[in-house]
Amino acid sequence: TLAEITGRHYRRIISHAQVADLFRTFNRIYETGKPERVLVNFVRHQSGGYRVAEGMMGPVIVDGAIVGFRGILFDVTEHIEENIRLASEKQAAANELAIGKRIQSSFLPSNLLKADGWSIDVRFQSAREVAGDFYDVFELGNDKLAVLIGDVADKGVPSAIFMARAHALIIAEADSHSS
Repeated sequence: TLAEITGRHYRRIISHAQVADLFRTFNRIYETGKPERVLVNFVRHQSGGYRVAEGMMGPVIVDGAIVGFRGILFDVTEHIEENIRLASEKQAAANELAIGKRIQSSFLPSNLLKADGWSIDVRFQSAREVAGDFYDVFELGNDKLAVLIGDVADKGVPSAIFMARAHALIIAEADSHSS
């Protein structure tokens, strides 16, 4: 509470690891006479644990001389934890996209079939990082050529997986009828 910390030395509410950092901050304020933003990573909490606090510290000036310091700190522990959680979720989403992109590209042919009398080329550009679009060119037998173009009605990893399954099923069905 305010009554518990007012007038107490700052070393009673911060960890020993941060005493030197806060002391340097007090020295800068004393030298410049200007307030400074502070981030204190280990503020002792009434629960006995430590919290993260952010705030401002400034000089107390009486008759033109700095006679002390005053500050206000806000507990930002939950905010920092939320940022860490969001960064983790963002990394997980990026990893999922990378996996989806690898899945998608692994099912797109790297070398198109060369067929007499045909000049076949493709250009593929998905709307997003991962999509459910696909193409292929393959022989059916009896001088027949199949051109397969697919556009799954959604985007993302689930669409890429659906595309891969559909592509495999179509190829398997074509193989079973080509003999």
